[in-house]
Amino acid sequence: MPTFPIPTDPLPNAPTEGPLSGIPWRAAPDASKFRKFQNQHQTSKADVRASRDVVKGTCAKCMKAEDDELKLKQCAKCQAVRYCSKECQKADWSAHKHACKLDSSSISVNKIGSALLASDFLNDKLQRCFISAFKMTTIPRSRLSTEMFVGVADVAIEPSTATDFFNLTIAMRDQLTADAEKVPQSLYDVPATVQIHSFRANADRYRASSPVPEGGIEVWKRMRTILDEQGHRDWAVGLLAVAKTHAPKLVALLPVPIPRAVLDHMRTKPTLEFSMSGQRITRHATVDTMLEAMNEHLKHDAKRNTLGLRTTMAAADIQVLWDYAAREPGQSKDKVYYMEDPDYAAALMQQWYGREFAPKLSMVLRNDL
Repeated sequence: MPTFPIPTDPLPNAPTEGPLSGIPWRAAPDASKFRKFQNQHQTSKADVRASRDVVKGTCAKCMKAEDDELKLKQCAKCQAVRYCSKECQKADWSAHKHACKLDSSSISVNKIGSALLASDFLNDKLQRCFISAFKMTTIPRSRLSTEMFVGVADVAIEPSTATDFFNLTIAMRDQLTADAEKVPQSLYDVPATVQIHSFRANADRYRASSPVPEGGIEVWKRMRTILDEQGHRDWAVGLLAVAKTHAPKLVALLPVPIPRAVLDHMRTKPTLEFSMSGQRITRHATVDTMLEAMNEHLKHDAKRNTLGLRTTMAAADIQVLWDYAAREPGQSKDKVYYMEDPDYAAALMQQWYGREFAPKLSMVLRNDL
């Protein structure tokens, strides 16, 4: 039985410097301190490869689990689902083909999920997203080890700097509303990376029923068995479904062990704290503050590409930006969107940037590190 490499420190890689979660954006951060903090928390490519080796999948058709003897092969087009044989792949094609054709991006959801777990910093924030979203601090300890918590991270591929993002979307809006010149190709060809627009319970993603993603129970049970055999019966296990907003039915499933130490820390001190230029910054640990920290980390990593998530935008990624640019200001405010909605991707993007970037725009454009 493999040993899962999980950080056991109550606050792994806790930030002590850098504008990751709460610095007043009207005050420009110290760029050198920001870079120093981020460089200290870079994930090696060896860690990313190790994460992919540890996280085992199941056949999308027969649900056989991957092990040392059975090696699953992924769908060559979407690289999201895996099969134990050609027979299972052919038998599943009628169910899989629609979702398979939705994603043309160069980075698969499996690769994104493995990278998120490989980074101690991102992994820690994911654990806290689960704790916050499912209110785990209020759940009896006896239930934490027996209940399956399914959380969905909706991600998009977009320009890796705020300047490139706003230059592109503003040019798109100008073309749509002012009959301006066609958006230059150079604005599409900028470096891009993964950004997380939403994290929520799987049940909140559907308008009606909320089925556990196919294969999820087997993935959860396998990790639960590993933790129990290692003596971690008081740990919770989250089941992370990673999906791109333009293809929400195409998911990668990964287990996220949540150590008791992290749960206890969130019970007693559910805040993020760090110092910046001699100032002590404290913010409540919510899903949004976790996502903000993760997205800043992903943008910075795109420069060195240690997580392997730097890419260029595909047609589907660009279409999400066009749909976002076409929306009216405030169109998505205070509304709940479900994966069945045709404007799901653009709505989540508008909601995220409505919460995050609108009040920060002037600072971001001046200090795009």
